[in-house]
Amino acid sequence: MASSLDKKTCKLAWYIINFVHNTLKGQESGMYKTVMSGHIPNFTLADLSTPLPLVILRGAIIDYLNSCYKSLILKDSEYVSYHFKKMKKSYNHSEICLLNIIALVIQNIHLAIDRSKFDVCHIETYLASFDAEFIKAVPPMLILLISTLSHECTGMNIAECDPNKPMFH
Repeated sequence: MASSLDKKTCKLAWYIINFVHNTLKGQESGMYKTVMSGHIPNFTLADLSTPLPLVILRGAIIDYLNSCYKSLILKDSEYVSYHFKKMKKSYNHSEICLLNIIALVIQNIHLAIDRSKFDVCHIETYLASFDAEFIKAVPPMLILLISTLSHECTGMNIAECDPNKPMFH
């Protein structure tokens, strides 16, 4: 019985890692395009390989997670609904719990990624170097994630939450 729980926990951990990867890669792509368009004064492509973008990305991630939170309440995003339904299915974690865990994973992944290894010459090489650094950060993150997921979830029912009050600040 314990090995089946371990398999389920590992499967959920991979769902979360995949969701985080897609989220962060989308944020990094948007950051690259924003810098290329000149919408961030005094910010160059070279700055993308420093910790400087993390300040901007942190705000974008908070906005995105609050958007996911709101979409889970209102059920107005097929993408968010699909992924959270997949994560929730038979794992007994609430959406609130999963959002908190995802936020924790994102924070730890950002701390683990070595941005100095990012190749900023082209968006393709930038995103490929992001992928390479993300993959390096996954093994230690999985250990933390699996231990975090092995609690008995007593999270709040998201249907009782107010979509007009953000979850993350």
